[in-house]
Amino acid sequence: MNLTKTGLDQRKIVKRILLVAGNYPPHIIGGGEIATRIMAEWFAAQGIAVRVVTCATAESVRIENGVTVQSVRSPNIYWRFDQPRRPLYEKAIWQSLDNYNPRTTTLLEGVISDFKPDLVVTCILENFGAAAWLAGKRAGIRVVDIIHGYYLQCIKSSRFRDGHNCASRCIACQAATAGKKYFSRHVDGVIGVSRKVLEAHTSEGYFPNARQCYIYNPIEEIVAQPRTGYRSTVPAFGYLGKLQPTKGIEDLIKSFLSGAISSQLIIAGNGEADYEQKLRALADPKRVEFLGWVDPKRLFERIDFLIFPSLWNEPFGRGTAEAMGQAIPVIGAKRGGIPELIKESQDGFLYDPSVPGDLERALGQARAADYAALSRNALKASSGFATSVIMPQYVEFFDAVVNARTEAAV
Repeated sequence: MNLTKTGLDQRKIVKRILLVAGNYPPHIIGGGEIATRIMAEWFAAQGIAVRVVTCATAESVRIENGVTVQSVRSPNIYWRFDQPRRPLYEKAIWQSLDNYNPRTTTLLEGVISDFKPDLVVTCILENFGAAAWLAGKRAGIRVVDIIHGYYLQCIKSSRFRDGHNCASRCIACQAATAGKKYFSRHVDGVIGVSRKVLEAHTSEGYFPNARQCYIYNPIEEIVAQPRTGYRSTVPAFGYLGKLQPTKGIEDLIKSFLSGAISSQLIIAGNGEADYEQKLRALADPKRVEFLGWVDPKRLFERIDFLIFPSLWNEPFGRGTAEAMGQAIPVIGAKRGGIPELIKESQDGFLYDPSVPGDLERALGQARAADYAALSRNALKASSGFATSVIMPQYVEFFDAVVNARTEAAV
């Protein structure tokens, strides 16, 4: 990127950022909401004015750790976070409006006019939909989208059906997301939270005019020292995340019931009541313990390895990075972005969920390895996810996006 001195002097510094997020803590579905909060608060701590516009059951404006959080009622027919179970015809209307919703454009144009941001960043588009990009474009403000999942491509936001990842998108999903793909041409910059999830979109023609990169999600807490050995004579394994079929939790529990693994499995997370009850009925309480939804620290302080057994193509795998930040090695499935985070036999192990016995093989390798070295390498790898490393990458990318016109004119 070559600039004359005049070009450098004219470079625009991003001082005001509008974050558009359909959900924002305390309303959390996955890692996207957590990453958005970390991002917003980090920018605010750097002296950047940050406003988050998000959905809630009632309108309000509050200040949290220097971030202005403006809650609005969903411009769609309902707020997806609050009312996940709806009749099919209402779901169809919701999907249609998330492709293009004039109410979103009007609402966000008002927010943009009031806040006057230098950049609009769409983090979690659900409930606002693709019209959020059009609002920024009409206001003459550069727009960046952060891809946290497959919402733009799939009705279920997973690209996972009947126990398998979708190699290609079905006609129904292509039709139901056509507007999102079309309006992605108005996005000036796109960031995937992994190389895998970025390529899944750009390879199908999304964001044709956008500057592209992938930046991993940041984590906040990293311990000072690695571990020197197991916490007990026998290593304990853990699972952290939602309890749902795509996460591979059933296969994980069955592996610990087979007798091939003489260790304890501790599960932290929750899910729909019926499915959680099914899992508890499947498990042997002598081998498998359920903690429910807890602070991850409560799990990390009791385990020696984390297992990330996802069956679907996980966009990032936040639990992997968080465990490494606690000097805990990870055994992860070869799905989605997970293999990008783990260096085989150095800070963890990978396995293929579609291969019978491959998880047991990986667990055996983990137990036979030098645990102190694994822990040391995991902690070292986690430094790459620190906010001090990740967030400057966002600054650099945002700077490049807002200055693209200036550079072209020099």
